[in-house]
Amino acid sequence: MIKTRLTERLGIEHPVLLGGMGSGTNVELVSAVSEAGGLGILSVTSYTPDQIADAAQQIRARTRKPFGFNLLIAFTNEAQLSACLAAGVPVLSTAWGDPAGHAEAARSSGTPWVHMVQ
Repeated sequence: MIKTRLTERLGIEHPVLLGGMGSGTNVELVSAVSEAGGLGILSVTSYTPDQIADAAQQIRARTRKPFGFNLLIAFTNEAQLSACLAAGVPVLSTAWGDPAGHAEAARSSGTPWVHMVQ
């Protein structure tokens, strides 16, 4: 186990974060990465708010460890961001856009936030 500020902040064992990868991630992969001690991150850019809530429940049924949801800012809306935060996602991940609004929403809700810089 490698202990860093990142692992301590996110509650993970290894400083490994699964990229959102659009359709390249799924509930099973995210759960497996989290169970192995990294941070599994599910891309929810194409999900409706109801699908976001359902995905959070499915992941929680598979692991008690932290996981994240990723939103590509340029292709998502406020309802999706709100759904991620309402689902109590342990980590919010963003990419492809100005993260200021998402960062503020995450901070206000107490949700750890990471942004992928392209």
